[in-house]
Amino acid sequence: DRMRPHGVGPRQIGSRARHVTLREYYGAIDSLDQLDPRKAIEISDPPAKGLLEGKEAFEQRTTVWKKAEAKRLREELRPLAVEAARGRLWEAERQSRSEVVGRLKTASRGLQAAREGLQEARKEAQLSKEQIADLRRAPINAVAAALEWHDPVPKGWNAIDLVKHAGGLDYVGALGWLAQRFGPETAATAARQSALRDASRLAESPPILTKGEKVKQRLVTEQLAALAAPAYRITVSRPKPNGDAFVTNLGKGVDGVGERLWTAKEVADMVPRLTAENLGGGHIYVTPIDDGTHHVLVDDLTADRLSELRDEGYTSAAVIESSKGSFQAVLKVSAQYPKEAVNEWFKDLNRARGDQKITGLRHPFRLAGFENRKPKHADPETGRFPFVRLAEATNVLCARAREVVHQYALQIAQVARQRALEDASAKARRAALSADAERRTLAPRQ
Repeated sequence: DRMRPHGVGPRQIGSRARHVTLREYYGAIDSLDQLDPRKAIEISDPPAKGLLEGKEAFEQRTTVWKKAEAKRLREELRPLAVEAARGRLWEAERQSRSEVVGRLKTASRGLQAAREGLQEARKEAQLSKEQIADLRRAPINAVAAALEWHDPVPKGWNAIDLVKHAGGLDYVGALGWLAQRFGPETAATAARQSALRDASRLAESPPILTKGEKVKQRLVTEQLAALAAPAYRITVSRPKPNGDAFVTNLGKGVDGVGERLWTAKEVADMVPRLTAENLGGGHIYVTPIDDGTHHVLVDDLTADRLSELRDEGYTSAAVIESSKGSFQAVLKVSAQYPKEAVNEWFKDLNRARGDQKITGLRHPFRLAGFENRKPKHADPETGRFPFVRLAEATNVLCARAREVVHQYALQIAQVARQRALEDASAKARRAALSADAERRTLAPRQ
């Protein structure tokens, strides 16, 4: 019934199939090409050199033309890129519904091994207090991914609590499982956090905060607890007169190091400084630095697009309302999946539902509690700017994202295999042609 408007209906009793000739078939295809509504992509002519124009001035004018032409072509091709992205994304989402990756397989094997070796672990030497503290500080996102745990992580839980609850292990068993799976990674994380603490030059006593700064600190703490990254980059963006932005990394050049990263507590303690930067016209951004987890940003979401994202089954770790009716959603995906697959999904997801121009998988997003000081968002009567609102904050990995990224990884692997076959075939053809040419050269003249 749905195909009836397209001229397709049930077969009529007694009807006979009518075949068309090749001439009619190709004639129909040609007519479709002529009716193609898409206009041809054309490049304008480059500027001509003036008779009295110097070489340097002409090259500068040509450079300006190239940039303008490249920007125009990108804008002209963007609708086609968006349609292609929607097709890839929707196909991956459809495939993932019918072929859901089995959950808890890896985790169940690891936990079963931990249960079986529990008695042996009890007999081994006890871990030191420092080692246990390091295991407790294991990156919670990576532990949740290894356990295939996609429910919210309750506030206050550390890695040991999560393993005990998700794996049904006691305290000793949880320590043994963490030591087997996260020994080296935990040591690296602990070393990084120790380096961050050692590099800190902030006052030991907590900062004295105003009532408004206390609200901001609470929102910042909630947002970063949901992201649960071991370190963060803080940047301040200020607009330039030409429309570009001047971005300052607050950790660059601090204490003579290349880049200073910040812990969640240190970011919360920076609220007075960030408030001053914000009041001076700066936009406050945070970037999670987490080798075990991708924090994927879906930018410029409307309320309808955000609902569509939820209806598709995606679970956000954080949702920020950057201005009235405009949202940013952050989805957490384990880094165990190929970065190329995550990156392709990230770009297609934004082209289909979010910001069509966004690039860069590791992308900054707004920190809650501070003002969005873009002039277009200022209240026409009061001149006040809207505060960035924290709409959702849940420490959770997105199970739906994992399933869709798996489909992207399969597609990329299939394309790679096809290219390898084509390259091998082309190589064989070139070898055959070379051998044939060599035979002709060596053949005796008749």
